Amino acid sequence: MNALYGILLGIVLITGSGLAQTRSTAAIDDAVPPLSSSDRQPSAVAIKNYERGLLSDNDGVVESSLYYAVRLRLTHPSHDFTSLSRAIDKLVASGRTPSIRYKAYLASTLYAAPALIRIETTSSPESMHDFFLDISEQLRSRLLVRNN
Repeated sequence: MNALYGILLGIVLITGSGLAQTRSTAAIDDAVPPLSSSDRQPSAVAIKNYERGLLSDNDGVVESSLYYAVRLRLTHPSHDFTSLSRAIDKLVASGRTPSIRYKAYLASTLYAAPALIRIETTSSPESMHDFFLDISEQLRSRLLVRNN
C-alpha cells in the first residue's frame, strides 16, 4: 500500500512541476522587455515595419505596432519620426476600435512631447496593456490641473 502511495505522490509531483514550468514559461512569453535609452540610431527597416503595422487590418498588429512605436519614441526622444507620427495621428481619428484610438492618442501625445513620461517607471511593465496604463496614468498626473 505504501508503494502505491509513493507512486501516486511521484506522479502528482511530476505533473505539478510540469504545470509550474508551463505557467512560468507563459509568464515569460507575455513579459515586455525593459526600456533603455540608446545612442544608436533606430533602424529604418524597423520604422517602416511599424508604419506598415499601423496600417494593418489586424487590430492586434496595429496595437502592437503602436506599442513598439511608443517604445521607439521613448528610447530615442531626439530622433525625427515624422512618418510614424503622421500614421499615429491618423489612427487617433480613424482607428477601427476605441482601444486603438485611445492608444493612438497616448502615442500621439508622446510623439509630441516624449519628456512627459519618465522612462524609468515605464521600464518594466508586465504586458502591453500595463505599459499603456502606466503611460496613461503618468500623462493624467502630469497634464491634469487641480484647483485646491
